[in-house]
Amino acid sequence: MILENIKRRINLIYMIIISIRPIRKAILSWIFDRNTEVIFKSKKNKFNNIILNRYNLYILYILLKIEKYNININKISLDKVNLKFYNHIFEIPKSPDILNMIMDFFKILHQGKISIISIEENNVMINIKNLNLTLKAPLSLLAPAISSMLSKKYYETWYWDIDVKDKVVVDVGAYIGDSALFFASRGARIVYAYEPSKELYEIAMENCSKYNNIILHNFGLGCSEKYAFLTGFGIDFSVNELAQSGEKVLLKSFNEELRKIIRKEGRIDVLKLDCEGCEWEFLNCLDEELIKHIQTIVVEIHGKDHNVFLKRLEKYGFKLIKKRKLFGYKDIAMYTLQKIH
Repeated sequence: MILENIKRRINLIYMIIISIRPIRKAILSWIFDRNTEVIFKSKKNKFNNIILNRYNLYILYILLKIEKYNININKISLDKVNLKFYNHIFEIPKSPDILNMIMDFFKILHQGKISIISIEENNVMINIKNLNLTLKAPLSLLAPAISSMLSKKYYETWYWDIDVKDKVVVDVGAYIGDSALFFASRGARIVYAYEPSKELYEIAMENCSKYNNIILHNFGLGCSEKYAFLTGFGIDFSVNELAQSGEKVLLKSFNEELRKIIRKEGRIDVLKLDCEGCEWEFLNCLDEELIKHIQTIVVEIHGKDHNVFLKRLEKYGFKLIKKRKLFGYKDIAMYTLQKIH
């Protein structure tokens, strides 16, 4: 009797679902994880021959939310989405992470926290009003930086609580120069920044060109000097020594680079590590003599063994000050640790 009641309820739910138009196929695709070809209409756009499954349905969900910020979706292909903003068309990777951050970007623009100075081809130049900073990059690279810095979802994982006034800062994972600019604008005496990707480095160089206290290097850091490959895209770039394709990049020794800075500056006040996994190389090969000269470490840790990383730093005299869980990511978190005097 109980089993019969359950079956009846399931049938009732099923009948309700298939009676819903025009999104019934989308709902059925999501529930049953099947590929279903549909014509999908929204208030502003019509998508022909869309293959719907759970992944594509989530992409459509994000795109429909973006529409309210005067965005039109011109085309959805296998791996790209074309977005039209006024008369400008941007080609964006069909990645939920990047599209979510683009949604944040336009929401922040709508809120008036940033203003657009110019758009040239795929490059957008914006002004961050409360910092009086200018950033320029392709939208798919710029949006994650702005989302991380200003979005409510990611704001707490940014560097707003780090005191850099008159400090020596080392920025490992400079991306498009956004974090180096942030530290410099908040009073850092000097920022040494490292970015292995040539494309990102060149964007960072242009963004940081007006600041003579930012020193950018076009190489990454590891246990020893070597070459490796970058895999992924933009914010998801990671160094892979075993990869057979991707951008070939130079890595130099953590210890040698930090030693040079300490010899010149006498100390490192803030060491920021946001390098998609290279933090483990830092931990495994760091010279214990050098760590005596480092006061604060801000690190984004990837993987499941965060406690291993934190306990090692505790042995070096650091105390955990703050943990910030990265929104939407299960195995990534940002930590601030300070030296105990």
